[in-house]
Amino acid sequence: MARVKIYLPYYMVEPVNDEVPGRRFYGEAHLSLKTAWYRMLVLATPKQLPFEKVPVGGVKLDPLVGPREYGLRIEEALNRAQEIYASKPAFKIGGLRGLLRMMYDGLRGRKAKAGPELEARLILHYAVEVLGFEPGSKLRVYPETLWLPVEIGYSGRTITNAYIVSGGRREEFPLLVKFARLDPNVRNALLNAVNGWKPL
Repeated sequence: MARVKIYLPYYMVEPVNDEVPGRRFYGEAHLSLKTAWYRMLVLATPKQLPFEKVPVGGVKLDPLVGPREYGLRIEEALNRAQEIYASKPAFKIGGLRGLLRMMYDGLRGRKAKAGPELEARLILHYAVEVLGFEPGSKLRVYPETLWLPVEIGYSGRTITNAYIVSGGRREEFPLLVKFARLDPNVRNALLNAVNGWKPL
């Protein structure tokens, strides 16, 4: 198994005219744009991550779009989800635990309940319950690209593990591994980035 350190691009995002000052989240701007629209917030988090500068010669994935376009894509995805969801009855998800269970099942590739309504529910509930903003919100995306250092372990064409690494600390990043297993576009983007680089 080989290991490579790679830097993922993030933007800091906050709702415009938010009633709660200082509310923001961090959205990944490469892998999340290579996946299906309803999964584009999978790697987004309200948690402050240990961002770093990319060293000379560091392996990185550049943002696929600029900050303004990134915000518009999220707004469009949520508007699309709201349209799908609008005519359906209220959906009880079971709080944050239920939401995370649904996301986990989705990332494991369980298809039993898959369809447009479930896809819409996933992105809407994650946006509202975890990231803290509503469909229809206008988003401000800050221009600075923030770089998340991630160590990826891989064997052949399989991502076997991932860790956020910074300042001598390693935090397991299982969501990235599940995302890569679920979506071949995500897996290929990671493997293409490390192809030809000397493993750790």
